[in-house]
Amino acid sequence: MLFVRQKRVGLGEMLLSNARALFLDEVSTGLDAAVTLHFFRALQQCCSISRASVVTALLQPTPETYALFDEVLLLCQGHVVFHGRREDVPGWLCDVAGLELPAAADEAGFLVDFLTDPQAKYEAEAARMAKAAGAEAGTTGGEAAAGPKVLPVRSAAELRERYERSQYFTQLRAEVSSVDHSSAMLDPSRWSAYTRASFASRFAHSGLQHARHTLARQARLTLRNRNLVLRPRVGQALIMGLIFGSLFYNVRISLGKGSQHIETAPTTSFADWLLLVMIA
Repeated sequence: MLFVRQKRVGLGEMLLSNARALFLDEVSTGLDAAVTLHFFRALQQCCSISRASVVTALLQPTPETYALFDEVLLLCQGHVVFHGRREDVPGWLCDVAGLELPAAADEAGFLVDFLTDPQAKYEAEAARMAKAAGAEAGTTGGEAAAGPKVLPVRSAAELRERYERSQYFTQLRAEVSSVDHSSAMLDPSRWSAYTRASFASRFAHSGLQHARHTLARQARLTLRNRNLVLRPRVGQALIMGLIFGSLFYNVRISLGKGSQHIETAPTTSFADWLLLVMIA
């Protein structure tokens, strides 16, 4: 539970910084599927409101979490083999990799298995297609229709070359080329009032506003849990005050012209009595 709270606090700090791009590295490590889905739903809402971008690396996300992403970047042995919309992944598998995504298969898990060991995935896919073709031929009593031809990939470099010759890479290049890279977009005088209020400063609010919100939150938490926080803290402060105050009970300090003289009365403080009780 403490680890989950630390993750949420770190995510909240990043969102308060008014950053336009968030880079998360395996943020789902140590979290269950429900908490991970909650995290990325919150990030999706933040991106929709502030038009920010989130780039993250995940280890085997669930289908619900995978469906929240707009774009997917696939790496295989250091080579970029796909970068585009999530909806184009099944078409890329069929056109470039020569594989057909099963209807009931987990798309994210299928991609992880394929990119980890492509040859094993080709062999498993060929066996599945042969079994399906045999079952269809036995049902219809004739020859089954040939399925999509599986084109094995010998290396990750070959898969990257196929991707660079595909329509998906051409579409990505066209989208990147259409972006306005001129310096006029970076001129604050050309920004609208909303853009200037949102992006002209590093933080969304001033330091005084952040301090006020933090103090109000802490006061609300303290007053809400007064039986667990407020009363024990007050009692602890009173007890510790009595203990430390008794150490200087009957201590008289006389100040002279050239020196300082301290006189201590021969009394036993509350701290001494407490120490004797603990020893006994």
